[in-house]
Amino acid sequence: MVGDDFWVTKEFDKGGTRIRVEIGRPTRYPAGPGWRCQVRIERGDSRFEQSQVVAPTEQAVARMALDLVTSRLALTEAAFFRGATVCPGSASLRRTPRTRISVLFGALNDLGRR
Repeated sequence: MVGDDFWVTKEFDKGGTRIRVEIGRPTRYPAGPGWRCQVRIERGDSRFEQSQVVAPTEQAVARMALDLVTSRLALTEAAFFRGATVCPGSASLRRTPRTRISVLFGALNDLGRR
């Protein structure tokens, strides 16, 4: 991901290893209908993982990105969001604030149901 083009970031220690997670902001898929979201997980200085999830809606791609991160790191969503930085100032949030913010709040509201 380039610069601060992220939706959520989190850094923490797990089992003595420093972990950094970045979930990119959901963006429209350029080659057709749908949305995509990039995910990057860094474990220490030597293990890097980068994935991209694609879904038909913005809400679905945000959900898939969160599910990917929480399953790979064996965290609950509540644990992931605790101490995470959610970027309300990304360019996409400024362009269409209701849509982007509703996705974030939808994901955060789901935390209460899990």
